[in-house]
Amino acid sequence: DAPSSGVEFSILGLETSVKSFLVLIDLSGSMVQHGALVRQTVLEILEPLKADNRIMLVGFHQIASLRRFPSSRAPVAVTASVKSQAAQFVRSLSFSGGTPTSYALQQAMTVPADAIILISDGEPTDGSPAGIIANIAAANRGAFKRQIHTVAIGDYTKNQTLTRFLMELSRQNDGNFVGVLPRGRRP
Repeated sequence: DAPSSGVEFSILGLETSVKSFLVLIDLSGSMVQHGALVRQTVLEILEPLKADNRIMLVGFHQIASLRRFPSSRAPVAVTASVKSQAAQFVRSLSFSGGTPTSYALQQAMTVPADAIILISDGEPTDGSPAGIIANIAAANRGAFKRQIHTVAIGDYTKNQTLTRFLMELSRQNDGNFVGVLPRGRRP
């Protein structure tokens, strides 16, 4: 049974009651060192999802080049087959290029998902953090407001600009922030 607070389940400690998710994955060159951690984190996001959930995975590393699962423009129902195909997609991820977070978030805002989960290890390379937060928060007002959760990957405690950016982006968009450190490291 779900707690009376309306929280249906927790993904990486991000509590939510929504049913459809777009997982936005930073595939920039700096993520190479965190490849295994990124894959493990996305697989952990997929783990608790059930048949009444919908999912879409989108990787970004350069403007106008997104890797999508599924190839459609909308999240799909989570079946055993979809989970298996999504896991295959996650295992095939490779990393290079920059961190066009603004572009990726703008594209994510066009997808009919209740929540966006942004996974990144670096500051955006296509705009200032404050500008991106303001633009996305403004675009995320209205009838279809999405939760935007953020996940910092790697040794995020050493990058205050990234951490502040991700925390503020999630705060202004009814989401939560979580950090995922390599095994054995503590914040």
